[in-house]
Amino acid sequence: PHVLAQQMQASGCDVPGFLLPPHDASHTPPHIAIAALATAMRELDPSHEALTWLVKDRWGEYHSICPPDDPNHVPLHMIALRLHTDLEAAGSAGQMPASP
Repeated sequence: PHVLAQQMQASGCDVPGFLLPPHDASHTPPHIAIAALATAMRELDPSHEALTWLVKDRWGEYHSICPPDDPNHVPLHMIALRLHTDLEAAGSAGQMPASP
């Protein structure tokens, strides 16, 4: 995640909290970020591709559907980044659902 954060900073982009180091004041724990992002994307587009890469366990925690040793594994921070990017794009395009 720190390499992605450095690349984003180098290109002038804001770095989402889930990519920041844990000691950073703006850090968001990945499990909290992925839950919020997945919920927001389900409301916007329940068939979004990145949602198919996630599974929710019986305690409500999200995990990559493939284990780390599987060649199809997508790390949670990459799924979160994809959701974050697509949600921001939808917000910029005015496609976000209205808040109650």
